[in-house]
Amino acid sequence: MRKDNAAFLDTDFDVHAGYEQQLEDQRLLALTKLQLLFAARQLGVAAVRSEIESYRHVVPVVDPSLAASLALYALKAAGALIGAQVGAAVAAAVGAALGGSGGALRAEHVVAILGSGLREMFKEAGKAQLSALAPTPAQKGPAETLSDTAAAFLAGQSNDLIDDADGQASFLITEQHTLLLRHLAGVKGPAAANRVIGVMAALANALEEQRDPATTTQAEQSRSAWLRLLAHASVGSKSASTLRAEGQRAEGERPVMDASAATGRFAGSNPAPARAGLIDVFFEADYREPRKPIVATRVRLTGVSRKMLQELQHQSLLELAVPVRAIGTFGGPTASVTLVRDEIGNVAFTDNTADAWQRATWLSRVAGTFSGTVTDQTRGARLLLDQLMKLKLNPLKTENDSDAQ
Repeated sequence: MRKDNAAFLDTDFDVHAGYEQQLEDQRLLALTKLQLLFAARQLGVAAVRSEIESYRHVVPVVDPSLAASLALYALKAAGALIGAQVGAAVAAAVGAALGGSGGALRAEHVVAILGSGLREMFKEAGKAQLSALAPTPAQKGPAETLSDTAAAFLAGQSNDLIDDADGQASFLITEQHTLLLRHLAGVKGPAAANRVIGVMAALANALEEQRDPATTTQAEQSRSAWLRLLAHASVGSKSASTLRAEGQRAEGERPVMDASAATGRFAGSNPAPARAGLIDVFFEADYREPRKPIVATRVRLTGVSRKMLQELQHQSLLELAVPVRAIGTFGGPTASVTLVRDEIGNVAFTDNTADAWQRATWLSRVAGTFSGTVTDQTRGARLLLDQLMKLKLNPLKTENDSDAQ
């Protein structure tokens, strides 16, 4: 019989093999849970496909490269959110399981492998597939049909998820298993061995816990990307290099909607034209007391089905992370302000409220100054948008152009 303090995994091959088998069982379980999580994400993509197919009108022309970029962005964004939850759960389990076990394996090593695996699991891939499905320039007219757009935007997501689940996704499980197996060979006592095996079990549990939320997360990110795509097509885009040259924020090399192209003096006989994918929030304000809270009166969102609109209503504008335009009036026939926020937070505005005798515009006074500088007006615009971006669509009257049910 072995001694209690002996490095039994180095000497008792039967026991060693038994623990290795337990670790292998947990690895296979984790891989199964990972595949189920990807299947749940496919359900999210399918839900958005159904919402897009419910829209019975033409949509703006879609640039295939833009469709590819935003479709892949939807996968990456959902993957990052899901991965963060899985990583947090496993990190806590690693700390608890290995904190006192000693040896070469430390919690940060496991978490590092986990983070690397999650990045690999949700990496961008399959752009060639998506480009092949996108409509060619020769097929384009003034407007494209739904089927072209849906193929360009949605098919790539489904294919990439299949590829990741079958191939790159196993990287997470394989690398984690290799690291734990190496540590298992040097631990002392059954308690320490069980703690090592427990790390893989924690990964399987974390993946299982995220399975149902993954459907919602993927659907939300796919809807957001779809609205961005429509807004880019109907308003216009601005490249990352142009944004940087203008001193504005950029995210990687991905273009954003051109916020300045959606501004204008919209009041009275010149109402703001609807733009597909751009959420319009109309509000009333007090001209004499600019710091008084504004009142949102209605919302307009065109280019999407009622089915999609219903799904969007439970999130705030900030959570949706899509372009928003706010149009404010003061009860008169001409005075108005227009604020536009692109999907990553850059702001453009038009303010035609300054009197001939008064330098300061209404937005400047919102910022608490009377100087009338662009900096002050921008600060006032951001203060207003900070209020509006907390809104959800559901309590407001919402206008929509879809006849779909």
